[in-house]
Amino acid sequence: MQVLIGCDGANSVVVDFLECKPPNAFHLSAVRGLTKYPSRHAFALEFVRMRRNNIMVGRVPIDDKSVNWMVGQQTTPKGNSIF
Repeated sequence: MQVLIGCDGANSVVVDFLECKPPNAFHLSAVRGLTKYPSRHAFALEFVRMRRNNIMVGRVPIDDKSVNWMVGQQTTPKGNSIF
């Protein structure tokens, strides 16, 4: 058995070559970031996620000075906002 693992996007040359099915849209827009606190942050070392009106925000402290955060919004199949 042969396996190919790739991540070259929706317009993949590999997908075209292998004649795979067209990609399905994932209806979520997201922004992620990393914030550094030089003098430590006050967050507990736990994953926190909140959702309201198709918007999700969350954070994951990595250590006592770094926090990974994210904001996401569901979208319609046409790419427009649900609101």
